[in-house]
Amino acid sequence: MDKTKIQKVNKALIATVFATSGIAVVVPPPQKALAATSPFLDITPYSSHYDNILNLYKQGAIGGYPDKTFRPNQNVTRGQAAKMLATVLNLSLKNLDNPYFTDVPASNEYYKYIAALENAGIMSGYSNGTFMPNEIITRGQLSKMLVLGFKFEVSSSYNHNFKDVNSQTSNAAFIQTLVDLKITEGTTPVTFSPYNAVTRGQIASFIVRAQDKKENVTSYKITSIEDDVVYINAVPYTVPSSLANIFNEDNEEVLKGAVIEGTFTGGNLSYVSKLTLNASGTYTNYLELNGSNSSFGASIVVNGNYIRFADVNLTGTVFINETVRPPLNLNQNVSAGNSLRSIGRIASINSAFINWSNPDQPADKPSKEDSSNGLQNWTNENKNPGSTDVPKKDDPFVNWSKDRLVMKNVEKYVEFYNSSTPHLIVSQNATRIETNRTLPRVDIRGDVREFEIIGNITILNLNTETKLTIYGESNIYRINKYSYTDLELYFDGRVGILYIDNSYGWVDIGDYTYIDRVILPKDEGPNNIFDDFLEDKDNIGGITDPDGKPIDPDDLENQKPADKTKPLVSITNLELLSGSDISFDFTSTEVGTYYYIIREKDADPPTKSEMVNRVSSDNVASGTGSAVVGKNTVKVSNLGEKKEYVLYVMVVDGAKNVSDLANKSFQMKDGSPPAVKSLTVLPLHGGKRAEMKFVASEPGEYYYVVRPKTSAPDPTTKDIIANPTDKGEAKSGELAITEMLKDLTADTTYQVYVVMKDKSGNLSIDPPISKEFTTTAPDNEHPYVADVKLSPAGKENQFYLNVSEALDPETARNVQNYDLSGTVIVNTSGQQRIKPSAVEYKEGDKKVLLTIPSETGFVLGDTLRATVLPGVKDLADNEFVSTATVTGGSPVQNYAEYTHTKHDMPVITIENVIGKPDASDGFNSVEVEFKPNKAGTYYYMVLPDTVVDDGVTKTFQEYIKDKGITERDFVNEFATDSSLHSGYFKIGGKEIYIESGFGPADLEDKTKKFPIKIPKDKLNPFLSYSVYMVLKDRGGEISKIVSKEIVGDMKAPLIRDLVLKPMKNDDTKAEISFHTDETTKLHYWFVPKTIKDASGKDIPNPDANRLIDTPAQRKELEAKLKTSPSVTKSGKGEFALAEAKGATLTPHTDYVVYLGAEDTYGNISVYKANTAGDNHDETPAGWMKQDFYSDGTAPRVEDPIFKRIDGKTFEVTFSEAVGDPSSPGSIITNGKFFDLTNLDGTTATLPSYTWAWDSAAATTDTWKPRKMIITFATEVNKNFALTVNAKVTDKGSATIAGTGISFADGKPTATYIYRPLTTAIESAQLKDPIEINSMGNRSKNIRVTFDFVFSDPSIVSGEMVDYYYKTYTKSYDLQTPNPVDNVTIEEIVVPDVGYALTSLNHGNGKAKFSDGRIVADITHNTAPFIVGDHIIIVIVDKYGNKYKVRGKVSQ
Repeated sequence: MDKTKIQKVNKALIATVFATSGIAVVVPPPQKALAATSPFLDITPYSSHYDNILNLYKQGAIGGYPDKTFRPNQNVTRGQAAKMLATVLNLSLKNLDNPYFTDVPASNEYYKYIAALENAGIMSGYSNGTFMPNEIITRGQLSKMLVLGFKFEVSSSYNHNFKDVNSQTSNAAFIQTLVDLKITEGTTPVTFSPYNAVTRGQIASFIVRAQDKKENVTSYKITSIEDDVVYINAVPYTVPSSLANIFNEDNEEVLKGAVIEGTFTGGNLSYVSKLTLNASGTYTNYLELNGSNSSFGASIVVNGNYIRFADVNLTGTVFINETVRPPLNLNQNVSAGNSLRSIGRIASINSAFINWSNPDQPADKPSKEDSSNGLQNWTNENKNPGSTDVPKKDDPFVNWSKDRLVMKNVEKYVEFYNSSTPHLIVSQNATRIETNRTLPRVDIRGDVREFEIIGNITILNLNTETKLTIYGESNIYRINKYSYTDLELYFDGRVGILYIDNSYGWVDIGDYTYIDRVILPKDEGPNNIFDDFLEDKDNIGGITDPDGKPIDPDDLENQKPADKTKPLVSITNLELLSGSDISFDFTSTEVGTYYYIIREKDADPPTKSEMVNRVSSDNVASGTGSAVVGKNTVKVSNLGEKKEYVLYVMVVDGAKNVSDLANKSFQMKDGSPPAVKSLTVLPLHGGKRAEMKFVASEPGEYYYVVRPKTSAPDPTTKDIIANPTDKGEAKSGELAITEMLKDLTADTTYQVYVVMKDKSGNLSIDPPISKEFTTTAPDNEHPYVADVKLSPAGKENQFYLNVSEALDPETARNVQNYDLSGTVIVNTSGQQRIKPSAVEYKEGDKKVLLTIPSETGFVLGDTLRATVLPGVKDLADNEFVSTATVTGGSPVQNYAEYTHTKHDMPVITIENVIGKPDASDGFNSVEVEFKPNKAGTYYYMVLPDTVVDDGVTKTFQEYIKDKGITERDFVNEFATDSSLHSGYFKIGGKEIYIESGFGPADLEDKTKKFPIKIPKDKLNPFLSYSVYMVLKDRGGEISKIVSKEIVGDMKAPLIRDLVLKPMKNDDTKAEISFHTDETTKLHYWFVPKTIKDASGKDIPNPDANRLIDTPAQRKELEAKLKTSPSVTKSGKGEFALAEAKGATLTPHTDYVVYLGAEDTYGNISVYKANTAGDNHDETPAGWMKQDFYSDGTAPRVEDPIFKRIDGKTFEVTFSEAVGDPSSPGSIITNGKFFDLTNLDGTTATLPSYTWAWDSAAATTDTWKPRKMIITFATEVNKNFALTVNAKVTDKGSATIAGTGISFADGKPTATYIYRPLTTAIESAQLKDPIEINSMGNRSKNIRVTFDFVFSDPSIVSGEMVDYYYKTYTKSYDLQTPNPVDNVTIEEIVVPDVGYALTSLNHGNGKAKFSDGRIVADITHNTAPFIVGDHIIIVIVDKYGNKYKVRGKVSQ
């Protein structure tokens, strides 16, 4: 019966487990079907790139030729490559923009594919406006196409071993990207061959591998954001307005490095499905994602730390993922006073009793009274002082002492400020969440051991694999405990419902956690759930079962459980019984129930819940049974052969304590016999040999017997293994076997038998696979040279030799079977005959490719003869023709010749320079790699890149041009006869070059290398140097001069005229300017002079007191500076004053700023230039370190100018603290720092006065606005002005002199204008809808009309006034005197203070200040307006002048 059919039947079986052993039936998946038949005559399953070619063929990306061939070795053109890639990428071929390549008209067969790739930014043309669709595409070009097409992240560093690819090589970064992704490994371990052509077979493999990687890479990184453009993997995409509140420069810091998934094509980002945040802030500087009060629908994964979500409605799920990083040991005690990092941001947690208004609500639904968020109204901030439901100090469960447990080690910190998410999933241990909005749903999963929450939660689901402790301050509507582990609730707050899904693990409640209702599993009591119910029961309101049936805790006995110890489990042995059966032993320290699950190696481990339920589709086998103390044995059957599995075992004791999961990996045996498939034998020409091919089913040894056909019985497998004709090995990945059967007799029928033995010792089954074949007729003719002329093969040192028939590949490829002679050999090697350096021969061909040794170099008239020796044989084993095989006098056709008739100029290219600038032996060692096009002699000089000629500084290239230096001048400089020297290589009698030399250039390798050692004392550290080279061939011709830099300057830039100051009108930024002698990246590190310790106290910052007395200290500072923000000046000269980009400062803070200047070679210095400007000033005075105070904004008085509080009291607002002239760096608290005058500046006649800062000013940061209160002795009803004295500044720094900024630079004057005004209420009429009532008609809306009369010119058009109103019952009219007559302005403007007279309602609004009639609509939704009620309105202008008017509500 077919084994696969048995497997399908067994799929329906389930595990059967007996007391101490179990049997689980598991079926491996069916084997893969054999590959499809090739549609091409020249492609077989054994061909290179076979699977990848068929893959692209099925996608329609590549086809064959009319003769049904594929031609895998044919080169691919740029047009063909464009078609393949556009098809694979599924690019739209409609409505394309014409790329206007001059050689690709719309009629071109590849036009639409080229246009699609060009529109997508994947391929481009050449600078001359062409695309060259018929040119061969190179490996380097294809690398760029694949990286851009599949949107791979471009590699930023080079770590390959290719000698022919460096940072200057075209497409080097794209080549490195493919190497990193393992899409290519190069043509050899040390070469990539970026300029080699790509064949049709190779491009199939390139594209399919890229597709495979693409399937595994579903997200891309954000690299930067500029304006409305986000760069994803360095490719720009325009951000739509719908996403602009998220993807903007303000959020760049938190988004940089984030992985983004969604839709971004055609240069536009249109949709985001998932965003993974990888950046991290610090304990003192959180990274904030601010949504500017918008919504964002993507799911978000938080891998980073110290992340804040602000003003954003996250409608997708937020995942707090586990991140591999050390814990953040804050070691601080969190109390009610300092637990919230962001003052005023996180709502306080009121620990009063929870007012559950609907205790009968179903457990899985919030009550109707709280439909907004499922959370009951537990607190009421507006309760009156006398209310009886205000929590008292003696109320139970209220944490008055706040001496609570805290989470010491925070590993992940995330804050939600004015933000929320419908679903938060936490899988990172020691996560701390702060929120000022209720989180609707939070899930804690996996190996989370600790969690802290500051804020409220509606639903908290717990499904952890380890004991979980929850800290913090929180009110939680419902907690669902699904986990099978212990739970500790140690937070301050309330739980509405604690739902316990199962009886596994214990629950412990802290002193300050109160639970209104607990729902226990069916038939369970609290003693089996709570670890100490006698202690915890006072914190629990009520207990029910899932059906709502109450459980009376007072009826319970034996309240303290006897066993809280979880069993210890260990898998001690696992034995493979066969290809599908195992037996395993485990030990348990307690009696109970065991559970086991077997899963494939790559599957996720099961949870404890899955261990008990055993219903997951990931389970290959599972079972349960009774566990005894000590050894337990279980048997499992029907596992898959050779598969890798993991066994998981767990034990639950009688007290429902759950053990940890024990696990063990194992691999099943191979129980299947190997097989020999597709055996073929091809008799070869001559009758003496035959080619045998077959496919092995798996790795192992193969054996074969060849015998003339006979009637004797067939040998068995064991017979063949015991006495084979020959044997071999089938290796993994090389299962297609080819063997040459030799020493056969022509015209004879043979039998061949093949068998196998696999790695597990299984033998192929009898009878053996066999094949019968008949050898061909004999061939006694010797092979010979068919063409006496050698044919050039494209490269100068390679030639084809044509022969009369196909040759034996082994002898044809042996270099010892050929001789080379001729003038090119004699004149270059000095020998009469030499051997080829390489021979290539393709089976079945009638030509041999010979490579002559690289030191040979052809010049005009050179000859070459290639002679084939008798060691070369044909397929019939006949020797190549020689004097021994021909009859006397007959010619011997065993050679061919070539005569060189071309006049080729030599060309040399410098490919690479590898230097060791820090060599410690007094030399700079440099290795130069160059490529000659022919053999000859190379000459080199090391020359400075700039020279001073007749007082003029010029580049050496300019010097060559000015002097007319030729290649011959270059070579003559090496002549021993000094009369041949041109003299151009000396200036002032001194040689310009610091090193020179020459050597042989051959073609043995594609490139040649030679070392240069330059004494360091010959190098000017402020100059760079290049190697200049020429190539002279054997005929005396000389190449053009080429050069490449080999030694960069070794000194950091020389900086002078450095200026660093605060940016004007900005307290958070700085400006910088300087002068440099070369291209410079000037780094800056702003270090606050103080930091806060764990208690919030300011302490000195160690980083602000760094030293550079030792090289180690200096290097540490330089390394830090290289990672700090910087500005860049290209070339030497002045860097004009500009913003110090990347530095965001805290206003009004003392800093120490360290600076470092880095050049393009990585040289960096923290010292500025000396006075002479020729070196660094490495003294303390030269250290680029300075004090800095972050204050660029001039102080000013704020609008609205001066404000009247009452007749005597006025207030004026300053933009920031006012400095004390007598004590720089401190705030003035007394004395006169201003003058009071008339508006025209003349002396004002005013009552005496006193002034004081508003009481809140003492707690306000010094850069924030503050109010000053001026109190006059008598009422002031006139205009006046306040002007700050000219020498008065803002506070400035207490430690850095001269940092105060004068008020004169800002706005030093405030004015007050007294405005007399008359106004009256013309009417206050009810508006619809009007309710007719026995007490009088009423409405929530009235229209008030009142008139203004004034003539003050200070009132500007459109100026707004505030109005305040109160209404009083008309019943006060019955009292004498009428108490409404005595209502003051203060009672109207400040309505919440208790007054003698009770108002019906009150409110306020704004109206436009104009001369004439004003109509204002007033609405009060709580208390209606009634006809006849009194209404009093107070109008307040911007100077604080107040005007009271009174009227009555009318119909």
